[in-house]
Amino acid sequence: MLRKRIGIAFALVVSMLWPAFADSPPVIPDTPAGRALSSWLDAFNSGDRARIEAFDGAHMKWWALDDAMALRAKTGGYDVVSITGSGKFWITFRAAEKAGASQFTGILVVRSADPTRISELNFDPFGPRTIDEAERRRVLDGAAKLLDEFYVSADIGHKMAMALRSAQQDGKYDAITDAWVFKARLTDDLVAISHDWHLRVMYRPPGSPPGPGEAGNGGPQPEGRDCAFDKVERYPDNVGYVKFDAFVNSHACTQVAIAAMHFLAHVDAIIFDLRDNHGGGGEIGPVLVDPLFSRPPQLEYVWDRTTGKRVQDSTPPYVPDERLGPIPVYVLTSHGTFSAGENFAYILQAAKRATVVGEVTGGGANIGRPHRIDDNFVIWVPSARPISTFTGTNWEGVGVIPDVKVPASDALDVARKLATQAIDKRRAPP
Repeated sequence: MLRKRIGIAFALVVSMLWPAFADSPPVIPDTPAGRALSSWLDAFNSGDRARIEAFDGAHMKWWALDDAMALRAKTGGYDVVSITGSGKFWITFRAAEKAGASQFTGILVVRSADPTRISELNFDPFGPRTIDEAERRRVLDGAAKLLDEFYVSADIGHKMAMALRSAQQDGKYDAITDAWVFKARLTDDLVAISHDWHLRVMYRPPGSPPGPGEAGNGGPQPEGRDCAFDKVERYPDNVGYVKFDAFVNSHACTQVAIAAMHFLAHVDAIIFDLRDNHGGGGEIGPVLVDPLFSRPPQLEYVWDRTTGKRVQDSTPPYVPDERLGPIPVYVLTSHGTFSAGENFAYILQAAKRATVVGEVTGGGANIGRPHRIDDNFVIWVPSARPISTFTGTNWEGVGVIPDVKVPASDALDVARKLATQAIDKRRAPP
């Protein structure tokens, strides 16, 4: 009888307290991924631009600040409803928008080599994309074979292939059933071996568009925002300024680049701002570079592992209507400048045609292409490398070293002062 009374009393207490328990947020695991999620939510939900910029700059540089602020304005922030899966370096969860009724599946992955860095964060309204053991095995086998056969460094490619086969035997990824988490963890582990930021595994079922950051290195690029040309200006001291944030591979965007150089045809100095340029491909490079030379030299060639040969740049030559002559040229860089953006800075610096001002760049020189592994997964394998005809090497793993090292935020002011000084010196009587 006493036991029955205690049971009834306990049931009454639970029934009274249950609403409070039901409304309480879930406990986020105390793991590197869980701590990253908590920190990101604190910054993002604050809505404070400076705070979000500081967090993203320290932990997820790949996410553009304007995109983050647009998402914050749209959603009002997020509340975590439940934790659906968790590992040391990854976490999946359900989240609800504060400004609406929509709920999403969230995925966050941190780098195994540096858990303070978030490599994957996305919200999928369709829920988790489940993969099974057979597909994990198929992807690991396929990726290992492709890396062994095509990766630009045969030794490193074989090392990565062996690591994947060993991971498969050890069941390293057996607990991961979410496709987004799986591709992010594979990418992080491969980059930890190769230190090649062009190498990546992608979850791309047939017909799906490229994801954020997956269009670089010659892949398809959006043509919005005037083909990534952010600003083309002529300052009062007749210094030209061009800010472009990607090399967009299309005929229309090539015409935009030609128009920009026509507008600046008679400046006394020119500044190219690549601080937010993360790469791309196509014919824009020669359009911007060739007018800077009276007779453009062969700046670089490409060595391709698949053929074992050096090949010249296949980009059609560009003959500008007007050339800028021997005016001072400055290229602005940041730690986020990457791939084709680095190439632009490196070849002009190596040819002693430009002064690079800013920060050491990201260090991604290798050139690759996508290989489909199965119906859902693709791996981008770098198989070639550009080589400067002036230095005999490139910027892979080391970045472009500025001639004038300053914080990226100060680079434009410094370059303008240098340009003005150079113009005054050229105008001074002998």
